[in-house]
Amino acid sequence: MDVAKKKREFRILGMTPSEIVKEFFSSSVGKVAAALFIVLVVVSIYALIVLPPNFASVWNNPKYWELNPQYAPPAWIDSIIGPVYSQQIYVNNYAFNVQRQNGITYITVTFSVNYEYDKPWSEIFIVVNNPVIYSMSQPPVLSITVYRPDGSKIMLGPLPINSRVTALGVTSEVVSQVNLFYNDEYHMSSIVPTGSSATPYIFYTVDDSKLVPLKGPYQFVLVFYVFFAEFYRY
Repeated sequence: MDVAKKKREFRILGMTPSEIVKEFFSSSVGKVAAALFIVLVVVSIYALIVLPPNFASVWNNPKYWELNPQYAPPAWIDSIIGPVYSQQIYVNNYAFNVQRQNGITYITVTFSVNYEYDKPWSEIFIVVNNPVIYSMSQPPVLSITVYRPDGSKIMLGPLPINSRVTALGVTSEVVSQVNLFYNDEYHMSSIVPTGSSATPYIFYTVDDSKLVPLKGPYQFVLVFYVFFAEFYRY
C-alpha cells in the first residue's frame, strides 16, 4: 500500500511540492522573496482600485499634472526638517463680490494666506471651473493686487483668462511687473531669472542686498472683468 502511494507522488527534482515550500521558507532569502512578492501583490491591488481607469493616457500629459508638479517634495517633509518648503494649498475660504457697470461684470475675490516658510511656492494657479467664463469669444481679464506683510503691494495683470487653469508667474506681464516692483522698492533689476516663474519672488524681500523670505500674512485681491452681455446669453 505504501509503495503504491509513493509511486503516485508528484515530485520535482526528487522533492514533493510540500518539501519544496518547506525548504523555500526555511531560508532567509526565501522569506525575503516571499515578503517582496506579497508587497507587490498588495501594491498592484491598491493601484487597480485607486488609480483612475484612464491613468495610462494621462501619465505623459503635462496638462494633467500642472497642478501637481512632479519635482515637488512630499508634504510630510516639513514634519522632519521644519517649515522649510511651502505646502500646496487650495484656497476655499474667500470673500466673493459681484458688481455690474457699463456692460461689464466685476467679480472680486479676496483671500489671505499666512506665509511662514523658507522656500516659497513655486507657482500660483488660477483655476476657473466654469467653462462659460473662459470660453467666451472675448475672454475675461484678471487683475491682482498682493498686499505684503511689510506694507508694500504688487500689482499684477491684467491677464486674459481663456483656459481652465492659468499659471500666474510664468506670464511675461507678471515677470515684468515683479521685476519692476523690485527695481522701484529695492533698486534691483531683473530679479526674476530668464525662463523662471515670478511667483516665488512675491514672497521675498531684500536684506543687505540679498533675497530673504518675507514671512507673515499676505492678502490677495483678484478682480475678474467679464463682459456680461455675452455672459448672460449662456
